[in-house]
Amino acid sequence: MHSGMPGMTAYFGFYQVCSPKKGERVYISAASGAVGQLVGQFAKLMGCYVVGSAGSKEKVELLKNKFGFDDAFNYKEEHDLVAALKRYFPEGIDIYFENVGGKMLDAVLLNMRFHGRIAACGMISQYNLQQPEGVQNLTTVVFKRIRLEGFIVFDYFDQYPKFLDFVLPYIREGKIVYVEDITEGLEHGPSALVGLFSGRNVGKQVVKCGYRPNLTRSKLLDAINRTCNRHLHHQQGMPGITAYFGFFEICSPKKGESVFVSAASGAVGQLVGQIAKLMGCYVVGSAGSKTKVELLKSKFGFDVCSPKKGERVYISAASGAVGQLVGQFAKLMGCYVVGSAGSKEKVDLLKNKFGFDEAFNYKEEPDLNVALGRYFPEGIDIYFENVGGKMLDAVLPNMRSRGRIAVCGMISQYNLDKPEGVFNLMTVVYKRVRIEGFVVTDYYDQYPKFLDFVLPCIREGKIKYMEDVSEGLENGPAALVGLFSGQNVGKKLVVVARE
Repeated sequence: MHSGMPGMTAYFGFYQVCSPKKGERVYISAASGAVGQLVGQFAKLMGCYVVGSAGSKEKVELLKNKFGFDDAFNYKEEHDLVAALKRYFPEGIDIYFENVGGKMLDAVLLNMRFHGRIAACGMISQYNLQQPEGVQNLTTVVFKRIRLEGFIVFDYFDQYPKFLDFVLPYIREGKIVYVEDITEGLEHGPSALVGLFSGRNVGKQVVKCGYRPNLTRSKLLDAINRTCNRHLHHQQGMPGITAYFGFFEICSPKKGESVFVSAASGAVGQLVGQIAKLMGCYVVGSAGSKTKVELLKSKFGFDVCSPKKGERVYISAASGAVGQLVGQFAKLMGCYVVGSAGSKEKVDLLKNKFGFDEAFNYKEEPDLNVALGRYFPEGIDIYFENVGGKMLDAVLPNMRSRGRIAVCGMISQYNLDKPEGVFNLMTVVYKRVRIEGFVVTDYYDQYPKFLDFVLPCIREGKIKYMEDVSEGLENGPAALVGLFSGQNVGKKLVVVARE
């Protein structure tokens, strides 16, 4: 399996998404799994410091003694994951290879170094939850300039020869080792599958289907049904098996094909749609109500920024000092632009003064997810993030595949005792979304380049700007408070004196 799908996932996730450098500090969750054990070894070959976590003493020992990790720990024995990661990474984490999600991701975010990279390969802790755990520490993405990017190995199949050229010499030299977890007999396949979600496996879980003359078809189906009924629910049970084998075995899909799913909000249909999206297909589903149709588009994903002409751009807090300019820059690029703001006056400004294609008052929308689906029926390519919290959670299901989110700020979270959780981060994986924080001070050396672009646009009247001016230093505190309640329109200025 070194040179199969787990190997490719580890290789491209680490080298392409993470862009590692010698000496960097790398953390891998679910590190004894099929992918994690290889990521750690690739990182060691790069000269990185590598720590992994796993769920048993046996797995921890494997990571350190067989796979050559610098250190490893059992996350089940740690009462405080933030403190544990601080102990292993006192100077912070440069690269996190994400396989778990939820509380682990929340703890990692607080321990990331500036300009850290997170490759989101999976979030296995969330797959069986009716309601995903909310991730609360996403504001660190802004001030630490972190890049969080999802990826799917299917996207790299055309580069398989490049992967083999890299990995085969190391396998021959014994510099890469591998462990598999083998279950004998197809009738034990379902229980082996269940084990993946409870962490029983060590390495790649393989089911060996040798010839069994005494195993009749009825016995096999009976074993599968018993296991599914006992252990599996929804995605991992009979609907999941039906969707998987029906789509892959019967349909033989290819990347880029167009797929139609009827009764698509049902137990099987919703999974077929998601599997097809993972394959890179264009997917349309039908259902019997408006609610179900909205569910298909938003929750199940049927249908910094590097903008391209014609892309769909959404900007929150769009009437602010930054947002109003982002929208105008996007229009100059030939993009379709929608902004949100907190009053009718601001919405009118966005459309009539700043030239946005559309705008809406988020305070009048009872369901932000549905509102975004209305303005972006084909999804969002670029989201310029100024708000965070519930707004980000609504945007994520509406992002298009390979969408980009530039995190400028999360103003809705700054005054909360406890930040709101963001629940829809799993979409980052299967939609290959890139979330990246940035701070403008990192770009001051490029100020002349900015002036070369913006000054001609200002002279020609192609860019307009509004400022919100308060008179007198004594009104400064009230003006500052107004920023956090959305009272300002554009850049907030306090004029100390007119002379």
